[in-house]
Amino acid sequence: MINLSEDIRTTLTKFLTIPTPGLVKPSDTVNLKRYNILSEKILKIQDQLSSQKILIIILLVLCIILFLYNISRVIYNILNKDDDFDKLKKSILDYLNDQFRIVNDDLRVLKNKGYTPPAKDNGSKTKTDDDPIEKKVTLQPQVFTKEAEQLNPQSATLYGVIRNCDKPVSCYFEYDTSKTYRKKIEAEIIKNFNSDTLEEFRIKATVYNLSPKTRYYYRAVLNVNGKLIKGADLFFITLPSPPPSLKIRQFFLPNPFADGTFNVKDESEIYEDGKSIYLFFTTNEEGTEASFEFYPHESTFLRVKGLPSSYLDPVCDTVGGIKSDTKKINSFATGTAYKRGEKWVVPPNNKAKVEYE
Repeated sequence: MINLSEDIRTTLTKFLTIPTPGLVKPSDTVNLKRYNILSEKILKIQDQLSSQKILIIILLVLCIILFLYNISRVIYNILNKDDDFDKLKKSILDYLNDQFRIVNDDLRVLKNKGYTPPAKDNGSKTKTDDDPIEKKVTLQPQVFTKEAEQLNPQSATLYGVIRNCDKPVSCYFEYDTSKTYRKKIEAEIIKNFNSDTLEEFRIKATVYNLSPKTRYYYRAVLNVNGKLIKGADLFFITLPSPPPSLKIRQFFLPNPFADGTFNVKDESEIYEDGKSIYLFFTTNEEGTEASFEFYPHESTFLRVKGLPSSYLDPVCDTVGGIKSDTKKINSFATGTAYKRGEKWVVPPNNKAKVEYE
């Protein structure tokens, strides 16, 4: 039963007093009925509260079970992490053991071939001339095809590079309108230099009698003791033919002025030994625009080499720098000049290019 408070007891006693037997009155009967009804309600409330207590207890039990379940999951994860760590440690040890086994197998093979490991001396290691590990690796010759330059309607200059070859026996370019390569031309070695790891040669060849506005495929080829080493396949497209009305005029000029100009009166239709240094040819119908290039010749070589600031610098840029042991000066790329009155003017950004060999 529910323990009623003192106020509730007082109220019930005051208004619902049960009369003694034999003295029951009609009004007392009504009060007795009210008391019974109220007592039934109180019993129902007590039953409801008992049910709620049971529900609360069930909820508490579920919370405890959930808490214990989470605790078990945490412990399980910790134990599994330990297992993963052990597996990782085992895999690392297995990998290291495999590597040591491979090294031991390699040493066994070397030993069978006559290799004797150097003796240890206080942790020091001595090298032997016959030690195959210390032998220098020999690099295989290589050839590389480079971009073609100086394209014209009927000619083009091909370039390539040869590496790891001290003295190439033969090098040439193959070219054709398809990759059948039915034509070839011997290449010229125009530059070489040494480094600590390789020997490199720069090669070039100029092909003529080409068709205007035509695609040509080409590649560099190196012949080393009968073994052919071929570079990559590249292609170029020749320039279109000039309009029929265009008349190209060719002439020579001597050294330029310091401001990058030439005197028109110095033009010569033929080469003049010891005087002619630059070759010009007009590129428009009016004859006011021309391409030009340095024209190498033995008669002017020493003079140009000795004073490049006067003969080259005003109208030419140098590729690769000036060398003290230069034996030849080659034209590397053409420049552009414009006729202004009695002078041919070369803008600073339209200079020709030369290369020291």
